[in-house]
Amino acid sequence: MSAPLRIHHLQFPWGMERTDNIGATVIVAALTAHGHDVSEMPASLYAVDNCDLAIVSIPSTYQMLDYLRVARIERLDRRSGIILIGGFGVQNPMLIREFFDFAYFGRAHDAIDGVARELVSERATSSPHVLSAEEFGPVTIDQAPLTDRYMREEFTGCPLKCHYTYARRYQQRPGRPRQYLQTLLSDSAPEVMWSEIRAMERKPGRLRAAIDGFSERLRFAYGKRIRDDEITAAIEHLSGLGRATSSVGQYRLDGDLDDVSDRGACVVMAYNIGHFPGETSDDWRALDNALLAAEPRGGHVVVIIHTTPFRPSLGTPMQWEGVTLWPEWSSMREREIRSGDITAKYSYRLEGAHTHLTSVIIERLRYHDEPIVGRLLSPGAGSSAIRAERLLDAGGGDYVAELDIGLDPPAPWLSSYIDIHRVRKIARKMRRRRAAWSLRAG
Repeated sequence: MSAPLRIHHLQFPWGMERTDNIGATVIVAALTAHGHDVSEMPASLYAVDNCDLAIVSIPSTYQMLDYLRVARIERLDRRSGIILIGGFGVQNPMLIREFFDFAYFGRAHDAIDGVARELVSERATSSPHVLSAEEFGPVTIDQAPLTDRYMREEFTGCPLKCHYTYARRYQQRPGRPRQYLQTLLSDSAPEVMWSEIRAMERKPGRLRAAIDGFSERLRFAYGKRIRDDEITAAIEHLSGLGRATSSVGQYRLDGDLDDVSDRGACVVMAYNIGHFPGETSDDWRALDNALLAAEPRGGHVVVIIHTTPFRPSLGTPMQWEGVTLWPEWSSMREREIRSGDITAKYSYRLEGAHTHLTSVIIERLRYHDEPIVGRLLSPGAGSSAIRAERLLDAGGGDYVAELDIGLDPPAPWLSSYIDIHRVRKIARKMRRRRAAWSLRAG
């Protein structure tokens, strides 16, 4: 057996510790299972240079900035050690090119031992899923198998052909019934598809489901084939199941619903995407209509709508699309609509224009644009809208523009399991459909 490696998993302020970071937890467990000595260490030049390999997990795009701030303060560009980065936030690491050596794209639990040993011995790797900071390409997203060893998975990806699916293929455990029900990562609040809700025999206190588009028109145009009547029927079914089987007291509402669990209510956290290309106020009203069309059958249902603004995901048919920043979704915080025993309430945690724009710029960086990077690191005072306007004036507008599908994608070195010709074909089909909307509206 090869000698174990001494590996430092770097920790950061601003929420980049391993706590609640499922991907980092799995990677550390995988390395430990292979006999390596893995230690949690605060990020520093000393930590990087006094181990065989330093690893960094970046769970969201916006946290690229957190990493960059620390890396500059700690002068990680002076390192002699090797830094390997990964995580869902690592879609385009151009922003931090000086401060890492290699980046792993996709899920690495089945390959991390071999990759780590190869990097330490060769300062290079043969893996097609690892990007070198010196070359930036080509690299493919790893479609790793389901894992039993570190946590049991029934599936990965999504069975619906949304834009995410084109970067990560849907995989299901052989011999299991086709379903999306996810409980491992969400404790007592399972994540389900709307069609699965109608098969429930007991009312859960909480659950999660994805809407991914304000209207049926948007969802079908962009591959998330969820009908309005499916949403309505699921809410009616939940209402008729009687009292909830777990507390929902953490979602406290004003007025006569101070603690909805007292009335046997179910709280549905509905994840949504806003500012899709071609979206109008008619689409916004369509979701309200679908929710309020439900006829309660005995129990209260509370739908918390958590809307994330659209970002053109790299490696997918959406990567050439333009980005809309206004109106800010943060302006919709806690908006509420009610009809009898149905309450729909917009989440308090909605993203502002500045955070939205920052993430899009990071994902579309083609080279180290120092003026823009400086603006990202020092946004100045003022509201999210004011800071976003300053960033647009400083050149950020170039990063939100609609792009020519015939040109290279924003990250030309990145590919998935679907070839670029098919990705372009799907992208053009979506644009044609959106153009037809405009013609009918005119």
